[in-house]
Amino acid sequence: MVGFAVARYLLHFSIPTSAIIATALTVTSVGVSVAIWQSAGRLRSRTGQVLIDVAEMDDITGIALMAIVFAVLQAAHDGTSVGFGRVMTITVGLVALKLALLVVGCLLFSTYAERPAMKAVRRWGSAQSPTLFMVGIGTLVAAFAELIGLSVAIGAFFAGVMFSRDPQAMRLETSYEEIYELFAPFFFVSVGFQVDPSHLGEAVILGSVLLAAAILGKTVGVMIPALRQLGLVSAGLLGISMVPRAEIAMIIMQRGAELGTWAVPPEVFSAMVFVSAGTCLLIPALLYTLLVRYGPQADPESSASQIHTT
Repeated sequence: MVGFAVARYLLHFSIPTSAIIATALTVTSVGVSVAIWQSAGRLRSRTGQVLIDVAEMDDITGIALMAIVFAVLQAAHDGTSVGFGRVMTITVGLVALKLALLVVGCLLFSTYAERPAMKAVRRWGSAQSPTLFMVGIGTLVAAFAELIGLSVAIGAFFAGVMFSRDPQAMRLETSYEEIYELFAPFFFVSVGFQVDPSHLGEAVILGSVLLAAAILGKTVGVMIPALRQLGLVSAGLLGISMVPRAEIAMIIMQRGAELGTWAVPPEVFSAMVFVSAGTCLLIPALLYTLLVRYGPQADPESSASQIHTT
């Protein structure tokens, strides 16, 4: 709401552009904040567990909103005769159906097939086979999620959940670090290719305003419902932790740019790259300092498996 209001009424962007910006600002980059909480030794706390849950729900919500907003905007831009209410109903129904299909499939695999499959792979394969098996299944699930119109990122998340019930599978987590280090930069390189240097000056000005909206909206928006359950300090830490935006936010902006300049002009895309970079550079240092000084203590009943689900 804050992002839409600032984009529409302060920066005077069009309604489609403002709606796409608002959708991108809905999400959170869970990896940035979780790494800080883990470094500070606070991830096993109650607030740390809430952070993981809420951040993942943010991303799922953002993807659902992306599907709805883009469907409505495309229909309006094409001048279709289908009414707004019908477009909304059809789109929401399809997104809910796709999410249900993905969740049920992953749940069935995790409950009935994951352990027998991993046992067979360990018995008949080589030492590297379990890792390759998980990478292969994860790639298939992520590709399926993209194929049905959700997101590679959401599919990859559910693929990780599929294996999180198996303690032996979780011990292989460190084997992914090299793969992550190899492929993660390619996403940001692709984003950089879409930034027009001629718009950098304007992007910094627009991005600074949107950055303030991104910080304010997320911090206050998360703090208000968390105050009663977590208290002022923990609610504030949770709100700050939800500020970083990275991969999912830029995926939404990329999808908007693919619709055309009527949806996301080049200077707006560059401004949102500035917002993403700003939130990921400014928040970690501040958050780590606050966590060390005011952060909640770890909950001894919090299991490692809950944390590794991320």
